[in-house]
Amino acid sequence: MKRAAVYCRFAFEQGFVPWAPHLYYPQFLDDGNKGERAAGMRYALESMWQCKQLWVFGLTISEGMRAEIELAKGKRD
Repeated sequence: MKRAAVYCRFAFEQGFVPWAPHLYYPQFLDDGNKGERAAGMRYALESMWQCKQLWVFGLTISEGMRAEIELAKGKRD
């Protein structure tokens, strides 16, 4: 979470509006609850339709990141 906040700060400083769903949705959804986790991931993918760019930071690609990357690839085709 700390690294995500740092990456969002970096994007902000570059003049972009950062969006990191994994910083937002856990504020009110229970990531340990399968249904709520699935909802959060679905909402994250839905919100990506408003994004013009996807930036990926870090060395580890999570399940959610992989889904977002695949969606972004499909958007550009």
